[in-house]
Amino acid sequence: MRRSVFRTSAALLMAATLVGCGSSTTTPTTTVQETTKAAAETTAAAEASGAGVSGEFEGTGKGFEGDVTVKITVKDGVLESATIVGDKETPNVGGNAIEKMMSEMNEHHTVNIDSVSGATYTSSGVQEAIAAALAAAGMTNKDFPEIEKAAAQTIEKETSLLILGGGGAGLTCGNSALDSGLKDVTILEKMSYTGGATSNAGGIDAGLSKLQEEVGLTGDSAQLIHDDIMASGENHNEDLVWIMANNQGKTLDWLKETENVPFNDRYASDFPEHTVQRFFVCDGGMSNAMEILTNNFTSKGGNLELETKAEEFITDDEGRVVGVVATDADGNTIKYKADAVVVATGGYGANAEMISEKKGDLQYAVFYGVKSSMGDGQKMGEAVGAKMLNMGYAKMYPNGISKGEDTIDGYATPMPTLTTVNTTGAFFVNKDSKRFVNETLAFADIKNATTKQPDEIMYIVMDQTGYDTWSEMVSTNTSAVGNISMEQQEEFFNSDSDHPTFARGTLKEAAEKAGLDPEALSAELKKWNETVESGTDSEFGRTALTKFDEDSTVYIIEQRLRFATTLGGYDVTANFEAQKEDGTVIPGLYAIGEVTAGCNGTEAIPGSMAAWAVTSGYICGQQLAESLSK
Repeated sequence: MRRSVFRTSAALLMAATLVGCGSSTTTPTTTVQETTKAAAETTAAAEASGAGVSGEFEGTGKGFEGDVTVKITVKDGVLESATIVGDKETPNVGGNAIEKMMSEMNEHHTVNIDSVSGATYTSSGVQEAIAAALAAAGMTNKDFPEIEKAAAQTIEKETSLLILGGGGAGLTCGNSALDSGLKDVTILEKMSYTGGATSNAGGIDAGLSKLQEEVGLTGDSAQLIHDDIMASGENHNEDLVWIMANNQGKTLDWLKETENVPFNDRYASDFPEHTVQRFFVCDGGMSNAMEILTNNFTSKGGNLELETKAEEFITDDEGRVVGVVATDADGNTIKYKADAVVVATGGYGANAEMISEKKGDLQYAVFYGVKSSMGDGQKMGEAVGAKMLNMGYAKMYPNGISKGEDTIDGYATPMPTLTTVNTTGAFFVNKDSKRFVNETLAFADIKNATTKQPDEIMYIVMDQTGYDTWSEMVSTNTSAVGNISMEQQEEFFNSDSDHPTFARGTLKEAAEKAGLDPEALSAELKKWNETVESGTDSEFGRTALTKFDEDSTVYIIEQRLRFATTLGGYDVTANFEAQKEDGTVIPGLYAIGEVTAGCNGTEAIPGSMAAWAVTSGYICGQQLAESLSK
């Protein structure tokens, strides 16, 4: 028989201590003392009646990046302890999920735990491992108690500045506002962790920063930054472009000097989109930068509420946004009143329904961004009449690989692919088995050439040396979005699915599995080797010329366009005020970062998306601190 234990609602505990702190509750339920007593009595009864299985049992499941192992210790049918190990999971996502799930198991002596928002694959791996451990014990979930939540309630809270989203834009806005003297700042983050899409960024653009000068990158100017941004894509909001040009360097200086975020070096490679190189990296990656900003925000007195999802705006009779209605992890409805609301919820790349609606450049691409990018902020804005721009556009790159037929998710393999075509005889072909581009060009050029091919798909064709190079690099990639293990590669090769396409064998065998014309591909391979022997690629201008081993096993891997961030969102003023279709502003409502449109137009240059997130957050935080303090 399944038993029950009672979980004390975090919101209920907060409600009991928030008297006189601008917060009130309605629909009261069980008191904290009654809850604690009930939990103790239920657990004692369960232990008294528990008799049966004893011992240690272990199970393994497949997480996001590798195996997840669960070990449970059972005594007389009662769970005494549980440990979960998943060393390959992304620390700030899967790692946090493992800690939370393990804590729930040990606190409530049960295996019946919820998945963690934003960590779907890790949560699924833990549940799979639990099932395997239970099978080894000869038990099922029904042998353990359910965790009963406190009855959901409605809670009312107040804050001066309410920020929706704890990614790069939201965290910089919150810290900037506190640094500028504002005392009451709240960030709502629907996931169980902070960082958003900025955590996955390689770095940020920071022209005119002190660091740019320190590393010897001279000659930059606000005009050059402006011109570089404007040269890429269309539909820019030039007011926002100038904000970016004039303030991205100041933002990095603030991050280094005030927030102690360790930006100490430039990116190792040059980007042709930058007239003067201005892309800088953070020690430990951007996830480390987000962790530092999170800790700074809470240590300054900022209120961070995780697993709390904003659902709709609250407006007054005149249409001013005066707060939001949100839902927390325990199902409580929370009504936040605020003097100003800033939307920093990111893009919509993980929302397959929105992607299918927008089509355009996104139709054939794969998404390798964060799971939180569901377009929540855009949908909330549309409900109150906010104007959206550039919907259907994303920051596209080449060298994406699909994870399967039933998902828009994919891997990002740019550096392994670039290294392979630069050092071996590998080349690209389209669905007609024809080369169509110099494979060693800048990513933007490869992307632009790919968009002109049938279904916007290309294939990298490799001999054994080429595949060994590519395979080793992707299997050892430390990035969660770029790592394809040897085991996963084998699974793809052995699959009958053509999505993704991983084919190998003789040229004829590989071509047929990939859906290419063997004779046409054979002719193209022969043409390539003749090009190498001549020493000149007269058709496309590639200078890295290495002969393809025609006696080798042939490897063909499909590559699609990929994106992690979208470019569509709120049309905002130079003060980040959300605008309506008629050009009037929605009082009390602001938007920053990826949820806005215009700064990066329809095609962002490298480093510009993350730079816009932190720059817009930094400036918006300063402006609102000044206006709200008056």
